[in-house]
Amino acid sequence: MKKILFYFGLLGIVLASCNQEKANTSKKNALLPESILVRSEVNFKDTDFEDWTKDVDKAFFSHLITDVLNSDIETYDAWLYPDLPYLSEISENDIKASIAKIPEHNFKSLLFTEKWSFDKEAFRFEKEPLVWTPILTYQVQLKDTVQERKKVVFSIQNTPNKAETKIAEDIIYEVDLSDNSNYKFLDLEKTAHLLLDSTLTGKRTISDFFTGEPLELAVIKRNLGMVSDTMEVENLETGEIEQKIIASEPNFQAIRSYIFKEDWHFDNQTKSIRKEVKAICPILLSIDVDVDGIEFTRKKPIGFIKMN
Repeated sequence: MKKILFYFGLLGIVLASCNQEKANTSKKNALLPESILVRSEVNFKDTDFEDWTKDVDKAFFSHLITDVLNSDIETYDAWLYPDLPYLSEISENDIKASIAKIPEHNFKSLLFTEKWSFDKEAFRFEKEPLVWTPILTYQVQLKDTVQERKKVVFSIQNTPNKAETKIAEDIIYEVDLSDNSNYKFLDLEKTAHLLLDSTLTGKRTISDFFTGEPLELAVIKRNLGMVSDTMEVENLETGEIEQKIIASEPNFQAIRSYIFKEDWHFDNQTKSIRKEVKAICPILLSIDVDVDGIEFTRKKPIGFIKMN
């Protein structure tokens, strides 16, 4: 297996992409005038919603493990730093020993280090994976309890590709952007404006999160906390008391989580994954109190916004 120190090469790729996107700020990237590097984990089959599709093709992990054990794919040891992944050499025997002891179905999630961009004119959200890492889930017996733990065995470098083999269709997962260590360069309020401003003017529709039916503008505004109230105010010119409708602004500051609906494609030759973002659902977060007086975070899905 080829041994390589990948950190400086990846840093060069990211810096080069920053310079290129600075020259094209009018079209891309509208999130920021430079690359946004994020890290997000996608868990499979961990949702309470039956209509969610959250899994990859059954043969994906099986073929992946076979390729690793046969040394048909380059793998790296991933030390994840705050800004960039640090890929260094890893013992092939160590990988084989770790994988051979654990059933493949215990790979329950993938961790992506990727670049995000949003083309405002085309209304298209793009994700470009740089590195993807299968996460191994296993259980540990601790006295009277069993705890679930996660382990990174290896990482795979992603390369630009066409990747036409579909391994997941309509895969849906939530990304909590309140984790500043993974999304510290992302302007959360600006992201909400980019996705929702056109829906509030009626130029773009939002579909109900559960039924898929288009939502009326009044429902969208209500979901965003935009309430109207009638108040009595004094007309400074006439001195008469008049009724005036006061409308509140959308609560974009509370949108700190998004649910993505995507198709994933795989290039078996380069072992690379391509993501196609099909729709995005903003999530409004609020703090509520249960009957026992304990605070909890309440999540309200605004609805799915279809990407072009």
